[in-house]
Amino acid sequence: MSSSPPASVLTAFGLTGTPTPIPGGRGLCFRISNTILKPCDDLPESQWVSSLSANLLGQNPTSYRLAIPIPSVSNPESYVVDGWTASTFVPGRVSLSHFQDVFNAADALHSDLARIVGNNKPSILAERATNRFTEADLVTWGEKALSEVEKVHEGMLAELRPILDQLRSMMRPLAVRADGDDGEDMDSDLTLANQLVHLDLLGNVLIDEDGAEPPGIIDLTFYWRPAAYARAVVVADGLTRLKGQEHCGDTKRDVSVQLLVRALYWRYLTFAIDPDMEWIRINLPQADYAGAANIICGLVSQS
Repeated sequence: MSSSPPASVLTAFGLTGTPTPIPGGRGLCFRISNTILKPCDDLPESQWVSSLSANLLGQNPTSYRLAIPIPSVSNPESYVVDGWTASTFVPGRVSLSHFQDVFNAADALHSDLARIVGNNKPSILAERATNRFTEADLVTWGEKALSEVEKVHEGMLAELRPILDQLRSMMRPLAVRADGDDGEDMDSDLTLANQLVHLDLLGNVLIDEDGAEPPGIIDLTFYWRPAAYARAVVVADGLTRLKGQEHCGDTKRDVSVQLLVRALYWRYLTFAIDPDMEWIRINLPQADYAGAANIICGLVSQS
């Protein structure tokens, strides 16, 4: 758990009161009344995400809710103070079974992101600090060799190798539109277009208890991948966390099998990169990757 935000940070955001730790996640966030304080892993990226969130909210979305980023009192364009950000609390509960609600909210978010950001990859994504998730993403999509990744735990990799090899053997080439290409001369049914997407949706979409409000989307985690891939990650996460295809219903039919293979490979590979063994001890047993891989193998054989 991180240290509580200092009094200077509270003052900078115009807050009073005592920060209370929030359970869940990585145990890093604190709450004061209806404000959430979160330490930054990467200062420029946190500033960019907050600015983008404000831009999205300026579009007055009706299909999803976002936390409102809070700027510093002294500078309305600055959302990072001494390594901390502040935003409004988003009410709701995480549900691992409301797949269609997650899909609908994600589709609306990604449509707005495509309109705001366009088809040129933001430079911040290449400049931000790397971690197990970003490195595994590059390896999954063939943009970096695993041998080029610095922090690989060979012991964990050997343990994960059978399932990783099983998933790798199922991968087939995909046509992905080049950044900046408008795709006018390409078959949209066969070609995927990269865009800005949130790739950690299943546990970060909050359902309103009364059903009066649209889903809330938190912890915006951006990558430059096809929007359809974000759906595949949701289904892959469901298959691993719910430990059984019956819980995912027909959602597997809503995604490309090849994207589903990549989504599970990405998630599983993170456990071999930059391994914090305590993080692995907590998270790996919570997911059934072997079962999910077998389910996907069956889907591949049917496709």
